[in-house]
Amino acid sequence: EWTACGDADLDALELPRGGPARLANRHLTPNIPNALGAHLEAAREVPSAKIARLLRDVDAAIRGKVNEKVVVVTSIKPAVRHVSLALDRAGLKHVTLSRGDSAAALSAAVREWRERDDCAVFVLHAGAAAAGLTLTAARHMFVLEPFLSVGEEAQAMNRCHRIGQQRDVKITAYYLVGTAEERLLAYRTRDAAPPAAG
Repeated sequence: EWTACGDADLDALELPRGGPARLANRHLTPNIPNALGAHLEAAREVPSAKIARLLRDVDAAIRGKVNEKVVVVTSIKPAVRHVSLALDRAGLKHVTLSRGDSAAALSAAVREWRERDDCAVFVLHAGAAAAGLTLTAARHMFVLEPFLSVGEEAQAMNRCHRIGQQRDVKITAYYLVGTAEERLLAYRTRDAAPPAAG
């Protein structure tokens, strides 16, 4: 199920009001104009339409349910940190795994996510070298964007559909209308269609 994110998700969001934002560590970004820097700082405090929708969907999936687990998967490594920050702000306990994390970090994240009732969300970078990673405790998977590779996307989804899965898993994938994500989905659909006869 592909879920479009658009203006309706933005309606609930408001940018911070008031005077110009104070820029922390301004010396680290001297080439960014002040107005743009202030806008970027303000934007960090407000989730994007997609992240706002994700937070709403994750909350709906786990609210009032004991030991309900979800996986958020992305093909973009910096998105793991972005989602982690949004989950922190929302007060949702989670673990993360990205490409480059050690085997010990992988084991610790999986153990914490499986064993702790209060840790409901696993944020996974699809590029993480996690061969054989099984996340069958999840009832919900949220795919943050269409992947460039359909095979990589399917492999990520299969982490919740391994041998031993006892329950149905609902997979929700997000894309933004009018963006390259929508074009990528159209391209993949066209590419997957059988060739015309003749």
